[in-house]
Amino acid sequence: MIQSKEGPVFGEIQYNEEQYALTQKQKHLFYRDNGEIILRDSEELKKYPVHPDYKHVRTGVSTLIMDTLGWFIFDLRKQSHGPGTISLYGGHVEIDDDTLATVQKEVDEESGLQVKCRTSLGTSRDNFASDIKGRREYLTNVMAVEPVSPDATPEICEPNKSCGHLKLSPRMVRVIMQQAEIAYFAVIRNLLAVRPAMFRDFALQHATHLKDPDMGEGSVEEELGKDITAMYDVLDQLMTILNEQQEQFPEGHWEHLQSHMGAIEMAIPKMETTLREITETGKTENVQTVKGFYEGKGKGF
Repeated sequence: MIQSKEGPVFGEIQYNEEQYALTQKQKHLFYRDNGEIILRDSEELKKYPVHPDYKHVRTGVSTLIMDTLGWFIFDLRKQSHGPGTISLYGGHVEIDDDTLATVQKEVDEESGLQVKCRTSLGTSRDNFASDIKGRREYLTNVMAVEPVSPDATPEICEPNKSCGHLKLSPRMVRVIMQQAEIAYFAVIRNLLAVRPAMFRDFALQHATHLKDPDMGEGSVEEELGKDITAMYDVLDQLMTILNEQQEQFPEGHWEHLQSHMGAIEMAIPKMETTLREITETGKTENVQTVKGFYEGKGKGF
């Protein structure tokens, strides 16, 4: 739980003034399918029509699913707004459902996992300007859940909506945001812009066998080396999923995944170049450290 000076309280999260200001800024940002951000008052946004069913802000849920090792389970979106991005399982809150029922139903429908809710992690305002579905605005309730069976493995229950799933450590979650933010779905980008340490802190509090707490206690050079290894691990997972998709489906099902995976592929050589420069010169002034990220230095909208 984030400890801060007095500020508005949502779920278990108490915002300070800076965090609250960032949350308010979310409502002016719209995410395009390619990950670019456009502003509410821009001419570009006018190109995206508002669907008749989306004249009002809709309510949705997103779920943090963590195993006992402190690794989080993510979905890879397909053929919807934000196709190909790394996302959280979730969906719309229907009229006859409450938030908890929606969480359990959506996770079951999308992954086959049976989960129980642990806590609320607050809300996120998430807006989209999609070539597929036009302009949409959401208020997303973020819930932390845990699998009923610790050994359960998610499945692709909706192959037209999901490419598969990723398992990411707190370090992986952080380094993707630092180096290839565009690979994330809007909800995750918004959450980490406001609360950079949310995933890591949740793992620290609730994981029973957390191996890499990602505290940034090593030198800048050591931490960057670990980050590069983590990014290669992410890329390996994505490549496996992409190959499976290419064997089973036509290009329309996996082209967006390939595109967003490219952001991670391009980030790795840049990280390796930075590491060589640090090794040769010892200069680290222009490198955002692990602790700097979690303290919110250099990130945000």
